[in-house]
Amino acid sequence: MTKRRQIPRIERVLALDTGSACGWATVCRDGLLWTPPQFGSAHFPQLDRARRWREFHDWLADFVFEAKPDIIAYERGFHRGPGSLSLFGFHVVAEMVGDLHGVTVLAVANATIRKFSGVRHGKLMESAGLRGWRVADDHQADACFLAEYVAQGLYRAVAA
Repeated sequence: MTKRRQIPRIERVLALDTGSACGWATVCRDGLLWTPPQFGSAHFPQLDRARRWREFHDWLADFVFEAKPDIIAYERGFHRGPGSLSLFGFHVVAEMVGDLHGVTVLAVANATIRKFSGVRHGKLMESAGLRGWRVADDHQADACFLAEYVAQGLYRAVAA
């Protein structure tokens, strides 16, 4: 018999599109409905990867302390090419901050978010605009779609 992983009831979601330009979005349960996403960006432009990761850690730890999410979801990117080490470092920091704060962390494949958003190539900001999200860039749009994906409970298929 297969044992299924226990998923906690989710009331607050923090979604991240990680990188040196990090899009973030939060949604909260309001009774049976979810609030529209609140979103923004954080930038970590240092040339040194270690400093960039440290600043991301400090920013994320403060954000998690203030927002008190039940789950941190991040977009799991492609790990190939010269930027893969840097991106992987952001993922490790997100996992570490979640663990330190006792928050469940979920990595969702980029392709899953694209499929959920209905966008194949480009036009992510346009699709976000159709949902009423006035995002500044694709990073914010990715985070909004990821937050909505998790809020709707579709993460269960990934987490099983």
